[in-house]
Amino acid sequence: MTLERLHARISSCLRCDYHRCRIYAVPGEGPVRADAMVVGEAPGRTEDEQGRPFVGRSGRFFDQVLRQVGIDRGRLFITSTVKCLPDHPGPPREDSIDACIGYLHQQADLVKPAMVVLMGRIACRAVLGIEDLRVATAKTWRWRDMLCCVTHHPAAAMRFPEPARSFRSDWRAIRRRLDGLAKHSPPEQHVRRPRRR
Repeated sequence: MTLERLHARISSCLRCDYHRCRIYAVPGEGPVRADAMVVGEAPGRTEDEQGRPFVGRSGRFFDQVLRQVGIDRGRLFITSTVKCLPDHPGPPREDSIDACIGYLHQQADLVKPAMVVLMGRIACRAVLGIEDLRVATAKTWRWRDMLCCVTHHPAAAMRFPEPARSFRSDWRAIRRRLDGLAKHSPPEQHVRRPRRR
């Protein structure tokens, strides 16, 4: 299985009801051998329209923070816990998280990043089984033999001063840690745009 084939499978997935209202599934994007894999919650409306992760308001804020701390977004493989726009307000339903989590495991195994960054409570709970971000952000973890750290979701960091401070501080620490890790080979390909459904 290649990442491109996996993303084609995600783009035609019918495992939960979210496929009924999507424009695009949003499998993720970035180098096939990324320095870090970043995991958010679920696509928003802008992501659903473009088929790309973190391109809406919170994505622009995320890009701004990356620039401030000196991380090139091209070093990151960016995805989410749930791959389709939820058809309701609030966090994704558990059945949709369960339907998508296997895809996230496969992505991690194919990308083999030096580090996994979980952004927000939903990603943290789905991957590590931890509800409390205060507990999760206090240390680093191991997941599928990869270094794993947790930070706030950009949407929370945009709205509240304390998460904003923590988010910037976390990404400065992530930058230092990435710079200290052995670099991967230069990527030979990036993931293509998903097919329209």
